[in-house]
Amino acid sequence: MPDSLPMASLDKSISLLMAVVKDSGRRPFSAISAEVGLPAPTAYRIAAALKKRGLLMNGQRGYYVAGRTLHDLGWRASAKEVATAACRPVLRELSRQTDATIHLGVLEDDMVTYIAKVSVTEDDLFTREGMQLEAYCSAIGKMLLSGLPDAVLQRYLASGPFYKLTDNTIADPTRLTRELCRIKKDGFAIDDAEVDPDLHCLAVRLVEEPIPLAMSIAYRRGGSNAADLLPHLAKLRKCAQTLRPLLSRCLVPIE
Repeated sequence: MPDSLPMASLDKSISLLMAVVKDSGRRPFSAISAEVGLPAPTAYRIAAALKKRGLLMNGQRGYYVAGRTLHDLGWRASAKEVATAACRPVLRELSRQTDATIHLGVLEDDMVTYIAKVSVTEDDLFTREGMQLEAYCSAIGKMLLSGLPDAVLQRYLASGPFYKLTDNTIADPTRLTRELCRIKKDGFAIDDAEVDPDLHCLAVRLVEEPIPLAMSIAYRRGGSNAADLLPHLAKLRKCAQTLRPLLSRCLVPIE
């Protein structure tokens, strides 16, 4: 019988840890702990102990993400999953400010993988988390391509042919090279109805290590164009500035 109390406490701690990791930054810690059935003082006391052991780390204010000790113990949540959990609350706020859908993406095997899609309202975009798109015609993809080492980029450009998905798709390697040079110089990329006739996106880079990440705002509206998104560039860049130190703290370098 005396062992029941320590075991109950351990069970609560494990349940809380699993719930935070599984939530992937969708809700604040207070909502997760309430769902687990823990009073706020108890939940925050457990969180403090988990932080001390490196099992949790602070994300944005009021949020937690998986800690480095989980990685050291062989827990193989990828850097993508940790980045998604860390970024999601900030992306949600940007969606509120712009009334747009926000994407977080990574370059994998010459394709863009959307690891987060956040919108405060219902949208009719075809994108979804885990989906892949061609890099050469998406804003996030072009942003990440522009940061590749020259030799790697030249191999990518020689790997064509690149197909036109819309009338605006840049399929010519020479034109694409010029556009990537412009992106590298100006620090932002646009998708001017290059994937879908009604889809317009604006993207900036987040980090290169341990994984290359970029984020975008996206609208699906007929009759508009990518230039309509440029007034949001300052907000997008400010959001990126907020996320970079957070990602630097939360992401465990891949060895």
